[in-house]
Amino acid sequence: MAVEIGWRQGSGGSDEVWLMDHGQSVCKLFDSGPEAEDDRQAVVQEWAEKSESLAEFLEMMHLEGLIDLETLQQLLSEHAPLRRIWNTLREFCREAGDIGEYPVTQIFVVPHPFPPDQMQVVLSQEYVTAALQAWERHAIGDHEALRAPTLGIVLADLGVLVGRRLGLSHDHSVHFADWLVEVITGWSMGHGNDRTVARLEDVASHATSGDSVARRRAFGIADFWIDYRPAIAAVVRYLKEHV
Repeated sequence: MAVEIGWRQGSGGSDEVWLMDHGQSVCKLFDSGPEAEDDRQAVVQEWAEKSESLAEFLEMMHLEGLIDLETLQQLLSEHAPLRRIWNTLREFCREAGDIGEYPVTQIFVVPHPFPPDQMQVVLSQEYVTAALQAWERHAIGDHEALRAPTLGIVLADLGVLVGRRLGLSHDHSVHFADWLVEVITGWSMGHGNDRTVARLEDVASHATSGDSVARRRAFGIADFWIDYRPAIAAVVRYLKEHV
């Protein structure tokens, strides 16, 4: 895996490093300085090819002295604001498959959302800010913070992308996302078929406790993120085979 970058000549003769996606420019990352020397470009290119994620690439650029700490923190905030949530979901889903590193070219956080295609997530900056505040409260032990409605909204969109990464069709990913939001936050999003989501609840409960009646929620169980992992694999398998 690598980070796709490109070079542009900026104003004042500076060389700019841009994030690319399949040859298309996504956004400018940083200036490498006026007329960057070949050896500096080689260092940037080498780390782009070695890095497993944008975050890792940017951290190496900081260690190489090409960007300062303030710029690093700003870039991570701008281009991977939901990285901690994504990484938690990645570990949570391990038994069903690897959803990969944070998909920086597929998640967009903007002041005014626009209609995305099926492979993109476009989120309101206002919702993301509130969701991250709830997530930080959860991280320090306030599990009830997971019940924040804005966190449910953000997780619903992320859940569709996660479902796609686990090999589900778009429609099945919507069912998966609705179920995921409900078991984490307790909120019913109503995007998917309610009967299907209820059946996923039965499948998940049976996979984790052997009881199709038991219902578990992340905001009420301290060990949820470990104990409930078998549910992900069972739900994904059920959607692929029965729905």
